[in-house]
Amino acid sequence: MFEHKEADSDFTIDRYKLEEEANKQPELYRHYGKKLAIWSSKVKDLKRKLEYTQAACAEIIRNNPKDYGIKKDSDKVVYALALEEPDYLEVHTEYIAAIQQELYYDYAVKALSQKGSMIKELVSLWLNNYYSNPIIKEVPRNPRLRPQLRTNDPNEEN
Repeated sequence: MFEHKEADSDFTIDRYKLEEEANKQPELYRHYGKKLAIWSSKVKDLKRKLEYTQAACAEIIRNNPKDYGIKKDSDKVVYALALEEPDYLEVHTEYIAAIQQELYYDYAVKALSQKGSMIKELVSLWLNNYYSNPIIKEVPRNPRLRPQLRTNDPNEEN
């Protein structure tokens, strides 16, 4: 029923290939955005088809109330029976599957937006030398300073 064939690698970031990741981003947006548009359209079409099927089933039930074992064909009873018709259930199953696909692509587009933000953050960290080796400078001691000013370590002896 619900399957997606997209790669998980579309949503991960290789911090050592940020330029490639940034270059792939627009193409991924286009791909997933296009799929989202297609599935959104399918959901709307299936919703109309579902409503039509429900009305058609209700009409059949109203025309043959004895076949369905109902004495009084009120709207509530007719529509409740229409929801159990095989034709309606088939279209309903397609509709639910289409909603799942639409939600998958909607969340994929949102994940790509987040991925774009993370690429910007990783580039910023890289530019600020976050991933470089730490540099520790030796500060020579000045013997003229009082002992408490020479060190922050209270256990160190002078």
